[in-house]
Amino acid sequence: MHPITAVQSEYSLWTRDVEAVTPVMAELGVGLVPYSPLGRGFLTGTLDRSTLGEKDFRRTNPRFAGEAGEANEKIAQTVREVADRLGAAPAQVALAWVYARTERLGVAVASIPGTRSPARLEQNAVALELVLDAEALAALDPLSRLVTGERYTPAHTAEVARG
Repeated sequence: MHPITAVQSEYSLWTRDVEAVTPVMAELGVGLVPYSPLGRGFLTGTLDRSTLGEKDFRRTNPRFAGEAGEANEKIAQTVREVADRLGAAPAQVALAWVYARTERLGVAVASIPGTRSPARLEQNAVALELVLDAEALAALDPLSRLVTGERYTPAHTAEVARG
């Protein structure tokens, strides 16, 4: 046997499934390593869904495509509004929310925000210093209940299950 020290799971303002097991993680001292803390770019305020390439899996992702994508724009808009009020970038707000969950969940959090740009890396690092006030948290915390669309298509889920 080997002890588990961390759980890697998708976790962001719009994907919070792992919260179902964080009480046990806290009890066992297991940390959380969230991937896609920026909602696969959706929460950054910089994503133009109409420019997604043919091979970009987000093009057919249920949360990005069609009416669901349109409905989810309300989530991105709320993140932008909070960011504007705080003088920050939407990506920084989304990351700061994930980092702020450490105290609320009772587990250490070390997220993996993907980026291809040194400028975005620097922007993401500043999120560690961003403090979200009660007004920001009140606007951000309920966003996961507004999400339209599944995380993945049924075909993608079946493919992952097959290994």
